[in-house]
Amino acid sequence: MINKDNEIPSVSPEVMFIDDLVSNIENGKIVLPEFQRPYVWKEKDIKYLFDSIYKGYPIGSILLWNGGGKEIPTPNYFGGRTVNQSSGDKYYIVDGQQRLTTLFCCLSDDIFDENGKWDLYFNLKEDVFTYSRGNKGDDSHLISIKSLRKTTSFLKEARRIMDNTSDDSLIEKAEVLADKIRKYKMAVIKLDGGDLSAVVEVFSRLNSMGKNIGQQDLVYALTYNGTSESGINKFIDDVRICFKKHFIDENNKNEVFLQLIKTAIGFEVYDQDRNKIVEKLKSINQKNPQQLKDILTSLDETLGFFVKEMLVNKFSLLPYANLLFMAFHYFHSYNGNKSTKHLKNWLFFISIYELGRASPSKIEGIILFFKDGLTRDALSHQVGLSKQLKSATSPDLSAKYSAGSASGKILAIVLKNHVNSVLLNEEIICDVNSISIFPPQSLFRSNFSNFLGSKIFFAYTHSDDKLAVKVIENAVPTFSLSSNDRSKEEIIEYRRSNIEKVYNSFANNVSSFLKIEYL
Repeated sequence: MINKDNEIPSVSPEVMFIDDLVSNIENGKIVLPEFQRPYVWKEKDIKYLFDSIYKGYPIGSILLWNGGGKEIPTPNYFGGRTVNQSSGDKYYIVDGQQRLTTLFCCLSDDIFDENGKWDLYFNLKEDVFTYSRGNKGDDSHLISIKSLRKTTSFLKEARRIMDNTSDDSLIEKAEVLADKIRKYKMAVIKLDGGDLSAVVEVFSRLNSMGKNIGQQDLVYALTYNGTSESGINKFIDDVRICFKKHFIDENNKNEVFLQLIKTAIGFEVYDQDRNKIVEKLKSINQKNPQQLKDILTSLDETLGFFVKEMLVNKFSLLPYANLLFMAFHYFHSYNGNKSTKHLKNWLFFISIYELGRASPSKIEGIILFFKDGLTRDALSHQVGLSKQLKSATSPDLSAKYSAGSASGKILAIVLKNHVNSVLLNEEIICDVNSISIFPPQSLFRSNFSNFLGSKIFFAYTHSDDKLAVKVIENAVPTFSLSSNDRSKEEIIEYRRSNIEKVYNSFANNVSSFLKIEYL
């Protein structure tokens, strides 16, 4: 709203993910007006900004203005790159130009500077941001910051690092880095209406009064492990107990507990406003305590589904935590007829094609698809998901294997489900969860230990059902190869080829089923 009498702009504070801010700049929804000063930051300033983000420190707020109904002169470039000009609503940067330019240019994989200013790297061994590629060109432990936003670029970098180092821990650290930067929330203050002089006055007062809106604290209030036998404290304890009931490695998953509670009571998964969440819980507990019981019922059904239907019996086996929130809302928010087959295939599809690492705003959109019951009509509103389904082809598997990566986890799940499916078809009774191994062990040590073909996903003894063992050996031959006259390299390649066939066949079956049902 604009105050027509004195043209005072209205002030609307909010928070935005870095990923969404950069996307809005790309789409011309956030633009740089001509009255802004030139970019002046040095390399040390750029490294300092990313280091602060990585460590979770506040980096100040961004001030945007909608122009007060007037078109403000704007160049068609941002940090040296041509950008789209939005024909719709847009906001002009009043304060935060240095930070936004830095983020946009360093996180875009098609912007280059002859001085290498935007070519920032992260040293995965030393946990520092750097412009150096290492001694004698050794960059095996460096990941380009430009690769963090786009899935294809990130997977390419991760595969290069894995092929050169065979170090699982570096890939895990790279995924943590990407998450921290893409999901970092920046405080944004939007001004609507008024003229430039009024905007400058608001900006001056906000700074002088210390009104910068930093990141909200984590919802610590929800982690209180009280002894109350009723109310909110008991509800939170019951959520923990439910996880412990189903997942054998449930330990210190407070962040996931809290995210589940937040999305269950109507907030976005990554909402960090502690006060709103606590007040909402208090209100529910006072006015409709049955709602908390219903959440627990749905959670129990969700976790039971993962264990029994998807054979995910460990939290560490989940490729993405947000799969949990998607499935939860299918059981909790959708009141129509449910199909575990459709649910199962969509979760596999999202995992196999790496959609679980999409930006937070896109994840919220996918969660809405599950809330709406995974119907054809609901998919028509999911342009990105529908497009991905239409173009789905067999995914590539790396020759190296990382148990800590999302792709490593979904591969283990796929192998378990393939074996289980064959056992069911042949009417062989066997608890696949009891004979599966995760993280997998290595068939060979030393230089061969990190190769996919060297990984053992199932363990069994001579006393186990011979028919079940035969099914597993057909899918992932292991001990049946030991007596053959093959070299280690030949065994590794033979097993890798078999695993790839199983994985691609499974992926094709998933996408084919969904295409038939939805397209």
